Amino acid sequence: MMKINKIKGEKKAQEEIIGFVLIIIIVAVIFLVFLSLSVKKTPITYESKQAENFIESLMKHTTDCKISGNFQNIDDLTKACYNNRFCQNNKTACQELNETLIKLLEKSWNIQGTQYTSYSFLSFYETSGQNETIVTIQQGNCTGKKLGYSKPTYGYITSRFEICVK
Repeated sequence: MMKINKIKGEKKAQEEIIGFVLIIIIVAVIFLVFLSLSVKKTPITYESKQAENFIESLMKHTTDCKISGNFQNIDDLTKACYNNRFCQNNKTACQELNETLIKLLEKSWNIQGTQYTSYSFLSFYETSGQNETIVTIQQGNCTGKKLGYSKPTYGYITSRFEICVK
């Protein structure tokens, strides 16, 4: 009788140890999840009302490019550039888009001697998780916090403007 109780006691102790180990594993997994969430870097790009207002007005700016008798705004010119269209002045839509964007960005965002360290403008065509760059313009080196805004157009083209603040 004593042997039977001893065997039952050993089984009970083994079950308790297994239960204790399972609890420790569960607690460790929960701890790792919380640790990974707290250590994860915060995104460096924040939406900015200033960037949003700028890109909204920028996209409506009328360019010198005429296609089918109509002057194109930046928004339409971006689409025309993607579709390899030509302006009536014999420049490609992409040439006109680049020239116009460079002028407007340089006039609007002086990064020397100001709180801004850089800016970037990017338009891309997005399909099936793939991005195909249409135009990209950058000035300066980003040191500090990024502020930006993305504007989808035509359902498949997105334009993004970012500025870096000291």
